[in-house]
Amino acid sequence: MNVQTYLDRINYDGPLVPTAEALRRLQVAHLLTVPFENLSIHAHEPIVLEDEALFRKIVSRRRGGVIVMSAPWQVRKNMQTYFASISGS
Repeated sequence: MNVQTYLDRINYDGPLVPTAEALRRLQVAHLLTVPFENLSIHAHEPIVLEDEALFRKIVSRRRGGVIVMSAPWQVRKNMQTYFASISGS
């Protein structure tokens, strides 16, 4: 997974500094950009909650997800971005 690709997907161009404000802005950007959708359920597609599958769906395919998909993944991605900024990665 590529952090910059995720940031581009959510249209985030704010600071990547280890502050609560930066983390809040990441979360808001995700919430405003990645829609709630349940098309996979109606299309009888498998619900896969692995990081790579969620990255492909939400970032690469520019889809949304049901809350069980998007919210935990969003928090993990935002925290990874946040901690990467601390370590300089």
